[in-house]
Amino acid sequence: LSLEPTGHAASFTAVQAGTTNINLTFSAASTITNAAGYIILRRSDGNNPTNAGVTDAATTAAAPTAGTTLVTTITSTSTTSFNDGGVISSQQYNYIIIPYGYNGTNALSYNYFTAGTIPSANATTLPDAPTALDADPINPNSFTAHWQTVDRAVSYVIDVSLVNTFVSHVDGYPQNVGNVSEFLVSLLQ
Repeated sequence: LSLEPTGHAASFTAVQAGTTNINLTFSAASTITNAAGYIILRRSDGNNPTNAGVTDAATTAAAPTAGTTLVTTITSTSTTSFNDGGVISSQQYNYIIIPYGYNGTNALSYNYFTAGTIPSANATTLPDAPTALDADPINPNSFTAHWQTVDRAVSYVIDVSLVNTFVSHVDGYPQNVGNVSEFLVSLLQ
């Protein structure tokens, strides 16, 4: 068995990076005595993962319990970030990070530091974009925009521009229109 790390990561954060990615940042394992790296565990049921199933001297790096996923094993002591691209839109993900000692060759040497409070972080991915539907009726100074709603969306933002690159906007836009599936765009000149 390798020497057990003497503490936990000093920092650990999770930030959504769109609809299918969460960026995790943490202090380098080199800042912890005896740490060879980290394992990062994830749950998507609103609960933090636990260290259940993370056993010292096991033949595999970690075998978390049902509902918990081993996202990655960080093997470089200088690594300070990881992009979790194995997530879906509109979902909260909870993570923990656990340092380990390892001799680099013998799986039976894994020694996890699970005492005290294990650092946790969470983030929620963005929902998918709504699907635009045909506008109607279209009048000289107005139209009604329609779209398919998206699960878990709490509001929609309408943007109106006279150019297709949206480098400039019609006065009053973009505008938060609430949780609706259509909106009358009016007072167009």
